[in-house]
Amino acid sequence: RKVLQPTALGLSLDELLSATVPDILEPEYTRSFEDVLEAMAESGDPERLTYLREWRADFRRRLEAALPRAKHYCESKGLR
Repeated sequence: RKVLQPTALGLSLDELLSATVPDILEPEYTRSFEDVLEAMAESGDPERLTYLREWRADFRRRLEAALPRAKHYCESKGLR
């Protein structure tokens, strides 16, 4: 029986993301985004590109805001 096993790198990345951008890892955040994507796909919403651009801009801001936290986290763990 084959089972997926997380790698050390994957576990480290999960720890880093959980420490620096926990909001984007929350199940509710991803669930709500998936729901919107499904609704747009089903309806053919003409505003979908506008929504996706806005979502991407917000996501990018969140990641950019997390960069100093990620750097601090990595330094505190002795990582480069």
